[in-house]
Amino acid sequence: MLTLSSLGYEEAQKAIEAGFAAAARFGRPMAFAIADANGDIIASARMDGAPSRVMRQTLRKVYTAANMARNTLTLKRDLEDRDNTMWDWGDPNFTTLQGGLVVKMNAASGGSPVPGDEVLGAVACGGGTIDTDEEVAQIMVRAMGFEPVIDRRLLPKWSKRSFTQPLDQRVSVHLPIAAHWMAKGQDPVTAVRLRNHVFTSGVPGIDMKTGLLPEDPARQFECAFENLQMLLESLGVQLHEIGLLTYYISDAKYRGLINRDWRRYFPTLQRPARKTNQVALPEGMVVQLQVSAVCGGQVEPLEIPGLWHRDPLPMGARVGPMVFSSVMGGQDPATGEMSADPQAQIRQAFANLEPFMQQAGGSLDDINHLWVFLQEGFAYHDCMVDTWVKTFPDEASRPARKTLPYRLAGDMQIQLQVNGMLGGQRRNFEIENVHHNDPIPMGSRIGALVHSSGIAGLDPIKGKGVRAHFGSTAVFMVEGGLIAETEMALSHLSTFMTNAGGSLDDIAQLTILVKHLSDVTLVLERVHRLFSHAERRPALRFINYPLPAQMQVQFHVTGILGAEV
Repeated sequence: MLTLSSLGYEEAQKAIEAGFAAAARFGRPMAFAIADANGDIIASARMDGAPSRVMRQTLRKVYTAANMARNTLTLKRDLEDRDNTMWDWGDPNFTTLQGGLVVKMNAASGGSPVPGDEVLGAVACGGGTIDTDEEVAQIMVRAMGFEPVIDRRLLPKWSKRSFTQPLDQRVSVHLPIAAHWMAKGQDPVTAVRLRNHVFTSGVPGIDMKTGLLPEDPARQFECAFENLQMLLESLGVQLHEIGLLTYYISDAKYRGLINRDWRRYFPTLQRPARKTNQVALPEGMVVQLQVSAVCGGQVEPLEIPGLWHRDPLPMGARVGPMVFSSVMGGQDPATGEMSADPQAQIRQAFANLEPFMQQAGGSLDDINHLWVFLQEGFAYHDCMVDTWVKTFPDEASRPARKTLPYRLAGDMQIQLQVNGMLGGQRRNFEIENVHHNDPIPMGSRIGALVHSSGIAGLDPIKGKGVRAHFGSTAVFMVEGGLIAETEMALSHLSTFMTNAGGSLDDIAQLTILVKHLSDVTLVLERVHRLFSHAERRPALRFINYPLPAQMQVQFHVTGILGAEV
């Protein structure tokens, strides 16, 4: 006698509740359906505002996924591969529209069913884009306690390569690009591995087959991911070891291109943290990608109960002991809304740090670096500083920090991004006679992880650092222009690493802020003199962020000290 396992009403109820919550997160009125192992409907629901045609298509999706034992988009791929049409199946209720997912007892294989894959039923939703329909359907499957089936044919082919070089020695790999790109402000395209940690430069969408930058922005995004993949594979990095992926785009109009390749490379909900920054890029370039990864780790997405991103990304991720956040704003988790009061927004943004770190298994004491993006004009900088001090009251143990003026959307006043390390005690380090005006340290260390705040070419003889507000007329920089500033900053950088218990050999990444992209060549020349071994240099990331009036260059260190973290 055969025994049939199937989804039931209890699972269907969980799926629909999760679907409603996810649809609200994405701001889409949607329809949902759950079918049993026979393809019969267990439950269905349609949100207010969702057209009736969406419900009809959703019922077709769930019927197709259950009866064909595969996702609707997988069926579409199967038909294309076999040069078939839907009419070949003889069932007018079948569809290949996105958002119909089969639910299996064993979801590991993906694609067409194999022996041992027991179909339990299917879920479907409609009313969104391809991205949101697939995303919400996955959330519904997970709410029932199962893993979504992924069609592996749709994934990029990732080569698993072993890494055999000494872990205590910084190793870099490069992609060759024409020298003129550096003159335009492009980083040397590299990835660096040091003690199981991997960092990249800004990786552009240059087509490595032609050496040219595609005119099509979408193709640039594709090439950027292909280039990133080549670099990471060379250092033995797997996709699930990526903790943070940062997009740099030249214009907000390219945001619509982000999610396509993002969902292709990270098709399940097990995704890294993500941040998108709009900055000036070399002429003709629309995107650069940057990654932080921990080899041997497994990405664990992190959320703040009550808060979500509308895009398909988590609030952050943990990989091993490392914690990375996506961007966090001043929304209240109790309501999901943002206060109209700018100062309340700032206080709430800092308040959101604690529940986020708790989700990671840590606390505020495990934050080692904080990026603060304040609305242009710095109108509420003092409020931010007051909130900072209240959040981190111990002046001997505060995270490193960088605060930037940034054009934020609408009435938003602040965004935060966290880098943390679990399991150590945070300590601060300074450089004699070189200080920040804000109550922040020159840098911070937790365990083997070191981050600096901004290190600039301040003249130690003059004493105090640059004023916190932008447009200051105070001059504390060493005299001699950009080259003198760069050399002094690099000297401070070396001193900082010594004070933190390491050396220049322990620097894995340098983020270098420049006032003008045309300054990259001169700064790069001085950096290369300091790190003379071409195959042992840190990953370099040049960014054209605003700097105080008298400052032309500023360095930010990420270091990995001692034994494996």
